[in-house]
Amino acid sequence: MLNLATHPYPMLHPIAGLLEALHRNDIVYCTLKGNDQHLKKALSGESDLDVLFDVRQKAKVESVLVSLGFKEFDVIGPRRFKDIVDFFSLDPDSGKLIHVHTHYGFTIGEPFLKGYQPDIADHILKFRIYNEDYGLYCIKPELELTLLYMTETLKIRSRDVLRLFLRRNRSVTEKA
Repeated sequence: MLNLATHPYPMLHPIAGLLEALHRNDIVYCTLKGNDQHLKKALSGESDLDVLFDVRQKAKVESVLVSLGFKEFDVIGPRRFKDIVDFFSLDPDSGKLIHVHTHYGFTIGEPFLKGYQPDIADHILKFRIYNEDYGLYCIKPELELTLLYMTETLKIRSRDVLRLFLRRNRSVTEKA
């Protein structure tokens, strides 16, 4: 197996195999959780792994995932988004379920509506950064923050702003 990281952190074998295969097959990607805390959780199977890929490589990406034993999962109705395909695998050593969200673009907006599709995926991939500690590409921190601001702002409704202003009960997330 390729040793892609300079200071390897514990990660599940199927995830390590996936990262190796992405590099070996020259697949352009970056994780969308760039901060250390979220990255450690995702690589150890405690959280889902959100990865942005170049849409032009979609067939190649999905072929690699299937060859590594990942299974595509068809998400039901309101939880299905245009540019995301879910894949699952099982880590045989720990018994943990690995959930990979393969992103090929962004669909954001109000809960269950998600009416906006900003054309920013190519920009994010162009400016991705290599994290030597983990041996993978991550979203640039300022782009991750911008994306977070965009998604959270679009979730806030006018009545939520009024409640925040009046310091009454709020129905927005803590992130907002």
